Amino acid sequence: MPKKKKGKKKGAAEDGAPPKRSMAEKVEEMYARGMSPEEVSTALEAELASEEAAFAAMTPEQQRAADEAVWQRREAAMNDKSTEKWIAEVSSLTFLMPTTTDRRVVDQQVLARPPRATPEIWSVSFTNAGGQWMVTIIIEHIGTPHDGMVVRGAIGTFRTSPDARDMIHSLFSAMAEPEMPTQTGPPHRPLQLFLAYRLKGSFDEIRDAMGQCQIACVLEEKEAAKASAAEHGTEYKGRNLRQCASCGSTDYAALKKCSACGEVMYCSKECQKQHWKVHKPSCKKSAKSKDSKSKNAGSNASGAGGGGGPKPKS
Repeated sequence: MPKKKKGKKKGAAEDGAPPKRSMAEKVEEMYARGMSPEEVSTALEAELASEEAAFAAMTPEQQRAADEAVWQRREAAMNDKSTEKWIAEVSSLTFLMPTTTDRRVVDQQVLARPPRATPEIWSVSFTNAGGQWMVTIIIEHIGTPHDGMVVRGAIGTFRTSPDARDMIHSLFSAMAEPEMPTQTGPPHRPLQLFLAYRLKGSFDEIRDAMGQCQIACVLEEKEAAKASAAEHGTEYKGRNLRQCASCGSTDYAALKKCSACGEVMYCSKECQKQHWKVHKPSCKKSAKSKDSKSKNAGSNASGAGGGGGPKPKS
């Protein structure tokens, strides 16, 4: 009888090659070797340029396959643990307390009073950049070296607008599996999350999950969100930056919202058609939610467009 072929172990490299390291692992190794931040930055830029050149040399089919492989790895990480398992893991982590009153970035407000240590707060939001959605987490922890730094884990980039579960898993991943622990601190819990107003629809679920880990949650005020959006050229509800969800164009005059969900913008019909396979799941979900709310309110609003994708509207 022919011998059965043994399957590859999860994460095993092909043809006996060493497993590919993540960017975070490479950065950690460089710092461990005593490289300066400038040397690390130069090395990363050179590696990125090499990877971009290799990607550009691929055929369109190879590029699509490479992109799809990246998304599949990200989605596998997203579904690796249940929310309950994340809660159990994060609940066992400690809180970091500042051991110094040193502050790397000193502003006029700090200068006006004696330096003081503060509880650790994470400012949380998400944005649409170049057709993909990214969770952003910034540490606010006066009195520690990681104050003002961006922290992220293995989960944090999505094909569509992140829902409550996506946000919860991204936050737990950043706490339990920080990409650069030497820079942002070892695995730990913050004392509080300050959530951007754009997360209002997911706030209750996020607060409930974080509450089980003794992490407080505060939602940004609506008026503050509007003021910030006006200053930075974003939609205050946060569904998208004012840019094409497909190509990233910021030609405001050409941008039009999706007529079904109103959550993404496109600069042309071509970009919308190209992005439809990516946008379709979240678009239908949002359109269905809007339709349900309209029916519950006794509204006679018409349904969203279908077919080959909704038409943009001004």
